[in-house]
Parts: sequence; C-alpha cells; structure tokens
Amino acid sequence: SNSYRFLDKSKENEEKKNKTHSQKTHNQHKLSEIKNNLIGELTLDNWVNFARDFDVKGLLRQFFQQAILLEINNQKVTTFKFLVPMLVLNEETLVERVEIFLSEKFKVRDLKIEVEVGDSPKKNLAEVEREILNVKKDDSERKILEYPLTKKIIKHFNAKIVRDSIETKENKT
Repeated sequence: SNSYRFLDKSKENEEKKNKTHSQKTHNQHKLSEIKNNLIGELTLDNWVNFARDFDVKGLLRQFFQQAILLEINNQKVTTFKFLVPMLVLNEETLVERVEIFLSEKFKVRDLKIEVEVGDSPKKNLAEVEREILNVKKDDSERKILEYPLTKKIIKHFNAKIVRDSIETKENKT
C-alpha cells in the first residue's frame, strides 16, 4: 500500500515536470515571438521612431541621431546596414558598441552592423527632430504674436520677436 502511494507520487512529479517543461517551452516560444515581432516591426521608414527612444549618450547617441538605416537583412545573421555622414561614426569600437546595443535592444544573438560614410537625400533622426522643432517654433511664434499683450508691446516699442529666443518645453536642455 505504501509503495503504491510512492509510485503514484512519482507519477504526479513526472507529470508536474512535464507540465513545467511544457510551460517553459511555451514561454520561450512566446518570448521568441515577441523578439521577432519587435524586430519584425522595424522598417527603413520607421527607424527614426525606434532610434528616438534609445536611452544612450555620447558617440552612441550621435550615431543613432545621424545614422540612416539603409538595409535590414533578417536571415540567419541579422544585418543592419547604415549610412553616416562623418567618418568618426564609422570607427570600429563605436560600431561594436552599436552592435552590442542593438543586439540587446532587439534581443538578437547574431547581429552584424555594416556602416558606410556618405550623404543621402533621406533624413536622419537629427534632421527629423530639427524639422519637428521648427514646426513647434513656428506655432509658438504665431501664438506669441496673436497674444494681445505682445501686440501692444510690439506696437508701443516697435519691438520684434527674435525667433532664436523661442524655446519649446521639449527644447530646454
């Protein structure tokens, strides 16, 4: 009777192990799907949206601000091909740091980064950000000029709005 119970518990433990293994495999598969979805969402056109959210500093930040993603090859080894405007952004140790960062960010084990130096008609993140800032400044300037007190000051003192003095909330550094 006791040995029968012991066998029963062994069976229960075996079933629990199988269930746990099955859950782990399912979770790993799900994690793989999430990874593939994140990198699957990345396109040449939405690269700046991803790069904008990278929490990096120094030359790594400069790279992501200036780099234009030219090509994504998602084969056995995922390859990102970038175009940068300055030779310093193609320096070997920086490219290695980019590779490590993107590998961790997109959870890709085999990632290769290729970088070329040159000009492109396509806009990089810094140029897109500058355009957005200019639109915000235009809007702010228009609002300032429409404000009644501003109109009185301009008229009374023959004043002018200096465009470079306009700051948006996001522009303060």
